[in-house]
Amino acid sequence: MPDSNPTYKHLLRLLRFSLYEPQGSGCTLGMSLSERQWYKMLDEAEKQTVTGIVFPAISCLPDEEMPSVSVLATWLAMANRYSSRYHAMTGVLSGLFQTFEANGLHPVLQKGHAASRFYSAPELRASGDIDLWFPGEELEAADALIRGLGHKVIHTPDNGSCYIAGSIEVEHHSMLIEVHNPFRTGLIRELCGSYPHRQVELSSGVAVTVPSPMIELLMMNVHILKHCLGIGIGMRQFCDYAMAWRGLTGAGADAVDADLYFEMCSKLGIMKWTRVLHGFVNRYLPMPDGTAAVAEIGGTSDDVAIERIYNLVCEGGNFGKFNSSRRSTRSMNMVQRKFYTMSAFINNRSYVSRLVPFEAFWTFSRLLLGQIH
Repeated sequence: MPDSNPTYKHLLRLLRFSLYEPQGSGCTLGMSLSERQWYKMLDEAEKQTVTGIVFPAISCLPDEEMPSVSVLATWLAMANRYSSRYHAMTGVLSGLFQTFEANGLHPVLQKGHAASRFYSAPELRASGDIDLWFPGEELEAADALIRGLGHKVIHTPDNGSCYIAGSIEVEHHSMLIEVHNPFRTGLIRELCGSYPHRQVELSSGVAVTVPSPMIELLMMNVHILKHCLGIGIGMRQFCDYAMAWRGLTGAGADAVDADLYFEMCSKLGIMKWTRVLHGFVNRYLPMPDGTAAVAEIGGTSDDVAIERIYNLVCEGGNFGKFNSSRRSTRSMNMVQRKFYTMSAFINNRSYVSRLVPFEAFWTFSRLLLGQIH
């Protein structure tokens, strides 16, 4: 998504209409694009895994701005692919919840697939893997149960595990809010105890447990921070946060109070980062009329950090997968890849580290120990 790409501003415009104006009312680019420009835009959308999300806005463009039949058919096929994977993942997730709960375990769905419910067309959000958290000592029991069902369970550096179920990658996590500063452990435990989990319906007949609105919003915030500190992040994760903010801070008895949320961010040591996160969303994913999509936070705007994160998104796309230096890791052995991950943290993320110095230190320490072992 470099600035030199003249079609990128159009992709962002279409993305904003798809996020905030699902019916496409008033959606226009103000000009017609060539087939070559449309295919460039499609490449960028794939890089950021927003191809499905942006499709509704394209289908609502005026006739004179519509892409060619070839482009439209290609885009539709990709959107259908995302939809098929979403439904496949929902089916696997439903089966996993039934299995775990039948064996006395209490999984909580985290991150990506749970975030799909905030979109007007959940099936168009690209689905990656399934992330589950288990309380207390249930993580080991969950791993043992999965092994007993014949799945190969692999331990991950963050004290979690992963395996394949029905062609879908599933990860078990030991942390609900990935704040690694040990001096915040008590606060996180207190927060999780104060805000109980709840059940939501992903689709007809498929109910899962997710964190409370406050915990879910903090969890998504910190998840983006973790990947900005690490090897990269894509635009889809910022879309998720923007949509979750709108879905969880609106009306309702369990809606998140923004002032209390920011107070929790301060206590967790991530307030400076949260100001940058909100600044990024409001700069690159504002409402179609240009107004703020998430709460504007007072204080000095760190434009340098916002622009560096933008460049990180442009350079690497979804979780840094398109970063040229990361692609070269395919020829590395395991030890070399581990040191690459650590060097990416050390060398390239100083602008984020200064926003959360203590969290950056403890995140790196945990990463180092995990990679060594």
